[in-house]
Amino acid sequence: MNIDVRIWDQFVGALTWDESRKVSVFRYSPDFVKDGLEIAPLLMPLREDYSYEFNPYDFNYKTFKGLPPTVADSLPDDFGNYIMRAWLENQGKTIDNLTPLERLGYVGKRGMGALEFEPVLAGEEFKPTNINPSELVEITRKLLTSDDQQSYSDREESLLTKIWRTGTSAGGARAKAILALDEINQVYKPGDILHGPDHSDWLIKLDGLTNDIHGDPEGCGRIEYAYYKMAKDAGINMSESKLLTEGNRAHFITRRFDRTDGEKVHMQTLSGLAGFDYRRPDIYSYEQVFTILRKMRLPHNDFVEQFRRMVFNVVARNQDDHAKNISFLMHKTGHWSLSPAYDVSYSFNPAGIWTSRHQLSINGKRDNFEINDLLKIGEENNISSRKAIIQQVIDAVSKWEVFAKQANVLPQQIDQIKSTHRLFVKGHNTGNKNLGNMA
Repeated sequence: MNIDVRIWDQFVGALTWDESRKVSVFRYSPDFVKDGLEIAPLLMPLREDYSYEFNPYDFNYKTFKGLPPTVADSLPDDFGNYIMRAWLENQGKTIDNLTPLERLGYVGKRGMGALEFEPVLAGEEFKPTNINPSELVEITRKLLTSDDQQSYSDREESLLTKIWRTGTSAGGARAKAILALDEINQVYKPGDILHGPDHSDWLIKLDGLTNDIHGDPEGCGRIEYAYYKMAKDAGINMSESKLLTEGNRAHFITRRFDRTDGEKVHMQTLSGLAGFDYRRPDIYSYEQVFTILRKMRLPHNDFVEQFRRMVFNVVARNQDDHAKNISFLMHKTGHWSLSPAYDVSYSFNPAGIWTSRHQLSINGKRDNFEINDLLKIGEENNISSRKAIIQQVIDAVSKWEVFAKQANVLPQQIDQIKSTHRLFVKGHNTGNKNLGNMA
């Protein structure tokens, strides 16, 4: 089968699949080339009568599935694939037999950002319906704790469809879903379709799931909310976020920035925009991130913002700073910008594969940073306020206990997280270059 790629009711181009080489071929539509919207300026600049291929040997097949990174960005990640597998098996199908193009067909019009894929293989028949986060937790817990061969009651089949509609396109390994809030009636609906001006679009991270790979222990929502408030205090740009309490659970919920006034916004992660493999935590650096900002000709304010986020990640121990946790937005005008920050939370596990060290290096280091490492990045990017930014971040993270108590984080979690923060060991005066290192 072929897949048509569309954006904002425009035909972008077509994908074909070469099964023998496990690679797709993409060609832009001549009309789209003439319109001049650069949706993939770094890897697939507009060219007429040209075929783009991304060899699986150069672009890891496990990450990009033989697709252009721009398009592979729309595929489900770990949790989404888990849900898709369960839903397909309940339909008598298997995800392992799908080509990457068929997977895009199942994403259809439900993906993050503005890219859409036709023909849509499932989902267009779904109607708006109310949804409760407790339902999503219920069916997700069953999926995460059950055997591969699963049977469902009629009610559970309905819930499985709801989590399939809302949980396959949000990205990441953690259990999450996309919802639309009916602002008039204050009820949630699946966020896989556009609901109109009386609705707002949100992403919810489900609390109360304890699977080590696909979920998080209870309390992670409160920790992320405390980090959200701490990041805002540090001057970081983030979408409106809040806690949605339900029983003893507190779900972290954040307003989607790829939806504005009921319309879709084109979004690309660093992985999709530049082809960075987020499954390789050992080869990329923050210096490369700033190089991408320069190639995209982003305004200086975005450089300052990215520097601030880098410093916060170091000081507050958000070591899950991989290529899918930085994104860029493009509106219909073709204007690109750095997206608001997201997935800003405590992420440090000394025994973990992914978060024992930072996934993006700084001055060749992934740990044991010194203040000069941060200042060097700021100087290289002409950030005159670099010392003040570092100080503001340190001051904000120093108030961790305040934000954590406001979010009702458990006392033992407050103490444990505080003990790992990288506050400079000899004081907070960032004018003193002999402050020592940050372990």
